[in-house]
Amino acid sequence: MFDSYVTRLWSRTLVRLIVMVAAALSSGATLAAPTDPYLREVIEVDAPRILLGDIFENTGKLADIEVMTAPVPGERIRLSLKDAFEIANESGLGWRPVAPFDFATITRAWRMVDQVELLSVIESALARAGAAGDLTLDVPPSALKVKVARGAIADLAVDDAVYDQKSGQFRATLVVRDGTGQARRSAIFGRAFAHEEVPVLRARFSRDHIIDERDIQWRSFRVGQVPETAVRDPLVMIGMSPGRTVTPGKPVLPSDLKPPTIVSKGAIVAMHLVTERMQLVATGRALIPGALGDVIQVQNTQSRLIVDAVVTGRERVSVRPASLSLASEQ
Repeated sequence: MFDSYVTRLWSRTLVRLIVMVAAALSSGATLAAPTDPYLREVIEVDAPRILLGDIFENTGKLADIEVMTAPVPGERIRLSLKDAFEIANESGLGWRPVAPFDFATITRAWRMVDQVELLSVIESALARAGAAGDLTLDVPPSALKVKVARGAIADLAVDDAVYDQKSGQFRATLVVRDGTGQARRSAIFGRAFAHEEVPVLRARFSRDHIIDERDIQWRSFRVGQVPETAVRDPLVMIGMSPGRTVTPGKPVLPSDLKPPTIVSKGAIVAMHLVTERMQLVATGRALIPGALGDVIQVQNTQSRLIVDAVVTGRERVSVRPASLSLASEQ
């Protein structure tokens, strides 16, 4: 009786094992040896032609057989098990269309073209089409995302460029050759404008700040966007102070600048009086602030006399004799 029980137990175990193996085979699992060829699920290639060894592992001497054309750089294709079996069969590779996935994905390795290089090629083509001067290009971002084969030297060219000088609009054909075989052509369009470099302030400065060369930077503006009277020589700005709030990075107008205040209100100054017969120096107090060359009112600290004086330097003014005579008469 015990032997009969053991026999039935082994029979049920064997049946379960057979069912598990059948289920595994029907679901696509393989019992292949480690050295048997098998299909890769994710495939990335560098060359324009796909080899048998790119698609399958363990292909031996058949690895270098060319089997199909690679996709365009950056794009991918799906390889079904049926197509994979046909490739293997035609190449003499013993592989059955059994895998734990429905298809393999093949991608062509790629890199993005440098946008500065691409814009330079477009600008050169527009110059030949009649665009004059330095150009600022306005091109849709998607048009600048050009993919080429990874590791390949990209040869870029622009054909059939047409440029409208009045509107700035252009259209052209971008031609890309990167060793993939056939040149790829695509339409490219946008707008191009001449631009100029203009000195601007780097930051927002107070009105008593004296501008020096470290406060100035150059910025490119589209021609027509900069006022005709804007300062274009940085030497005009150096040594001056903001006469009003000046927005950093914006063109500076002459009216935005003023000579720096070198005598502040209440400052003690040396009052110089020079005539044909004498030279006098007295101490005074500035009643109003002034820049170099400004006429300000100064009060003598001893006589309390108020006179007009010209600011000639820091803490220094020159008293006008006529002003002194007028003040004494008051």
